[in-house]
Amino acid sequence: MEFDQQANEIYKPKKYANEITKFIDKVIKGSKAIDIESLCLITNKYVWSIQVHLTLINNDGNLLDAFYLAAIIALLHYRKPFVTVESQSKIVVHSEKEKDPQPLSIHHIPIAVTYSFFDDSKIFVMDPTKLEEEIMEGRVTFAVNIYKDICYIHKPGGAFLSPELFPKLLEACNVKVTQLTKTIREVLRDETGKFMIANTKEDTRIELFKVDLSGKDGGKMDVESASKGKKKDNQIEVEEIKTEDLVDKFK
Repeated sequence: MEFDQQANEIYKPKKYANEITKFIDKVIKGSKAIDIESLCLITNKYVWSIQVHLTLINNDGNLLDAFYLAAIIALLHYRKPFVTVESQSKIVVHSEKEKDPQPLSIHHIPIAVTYSFFDDSKIFVMDPTKLEEEIMEGRVTFAVNIYKDICYIHKPGGAFLSPELFPKLLEACNVKVTQLTKTIREVLRDETGKFMIANTKEDTRIELFKVDLSGKDGGKMDVESASKGKKKDNQIEVEEIKTEDLVDKFK
């Protein structure tokens, strides 16, 4: 992982790079997203070694989610050469002209969703910007797949976060995971090989919402886009707040 010229703008860049690297490793390996056994060609002799090199081009905040998303999409898009095992001591690696390369065996797609929180964990921002990260009290990242399986929870210090909030945050997280997973599958399904992200449907981003802790019934929380500004029965009210207002309040 490389930060290049952007490293000067990041607080403790080496420590942050190590944190991101470990997060990616734990989510992908820990959740068994990739079938590790399928990378073995001949036991104790030949095995595929897969490496993902990531370089930061521009920093607008939430690098952990951005790097992770780049890594998992790279693995989904990657094709390894077709290999024929002729014996326990001989393998043949075929070129693309001889046989089509094969994709990695990936069981599911964990998606990382990060929240930063403010005002004693009463205000949460999904996918925080660089400016929002500078004034946040802390952050927490959930790695969840489309089947609503919690693959990993990462909270690197910061202010206290009540466990009672987790189900509510995960409810909103599942909305984002479903959207991203659908977009990724549509992009990778393109037969022309072009990256068609610009032609996909516009993604609804949950800008900011407040969590009401008064309800202790443990019921599900329905989250609605802040751009719509509506409220239905059994739904929390979503309040849109500009980043500039947030900075003025908590700086």
